[in-house]
Order: sequence, then structure tokens, then C-alpha cells
Amino acid sequence: MTRKPSRFLSVEIGDEYDRLTVISKPWKCPRFGQWKVRVKCKCGIVKDAIIQRMVIGNVRSCGCLNKERHSKFCAMLKVDAMNKGSK
Repeated sequence: MTRKPSRFLSVEIGDEYDRLTVISKPWKCPRFGQWKVRVKCKCGIVKDAIIQRMVIGNVRSCGCLNKERHSKFCAMLKVDAMNKGSK
């Protein structure tokens, strides 16, 4: 009995998912059996990503998006604390 190909395997080289661009063909990870693909983030970092998580939207960047959000949030808190201290 042959299995139907997963919709997640329809990922092509050049496809973009948020900040990630696919740069390789999919392969099956022998250790966990998950399908992976090599991606390049807009910031320039190249990583391997699990296709299912990327297509669903759980993986949107290499980690740079969280760093940017964190730094903006900390800057906002700093400005807010400065404004409260001057009153």
C-alpha cells in the first residue's frame, strides 16, 4: 500500500514563508522521521526547518523576529519608565 504524498511536500525551492526562503529540496530526517528543508532567513542565516511547522506558521524566522520584538518591547518599557519617573 502506497501512501499519498503529504501536502507539506509540495514545498518548492524559492517559496517564501514569512521571513524564510526555501533553498533546498525536502528530505526525511532519519532520526525523527520528519520532513525538513533548508531555508535562508531575510537576516542571512541559513537553517534547517521542519516543513510542517513552517507551512502552518509556527516557524516564521530563524529567531531574529523574537529578538527584534524583545528589543522593541524592552525599549518601550524603558521609555515608559522614564516618562513615569519625570512626572
